[in-house]
Amino acid sequence: MSKDEFFHACASSYLTWSPAGLGWDCYRHYESIACGSIPVINYPWIRMAHPFVDREHVFYYDAADRESLSQTIKRALENKHRLLEMTQKARDYILKHHTHTAILRYILETIRSIN
Repeated sequence: MSKDEFFHACASSYLTWSPAGLGWDCYRHYESIACGSIPVINYPWIRMAHPFVDREHVFYYDAADRESLSQTIKRALENKHRLLEMTQKARDYILKHHTHTAILRYILETIRSIN
């Protein structure tokens, strides 16, 4: 799937499956939110400075549980109005905490607080 096809698919979907690939934190999580779709992500194994909140910004599932992904998706799709609200909340969150500028600001503030 090309990048444009991916963006179009996300923009026309309530949810985007975004499992870990070579690493847990990837652009796919952020791109799907920017396109207006909520990512469905396996639970992280990394510590994030500003982690997503389950059922507020994203939906997490347990990759070790064979039923978890389908159950998570079914629950998420029960309230589509809530998904639209989540989309805006998630977009605001990534703009506040996960842009290059926001990450640089966080790093500089952390360094300043050490001294």
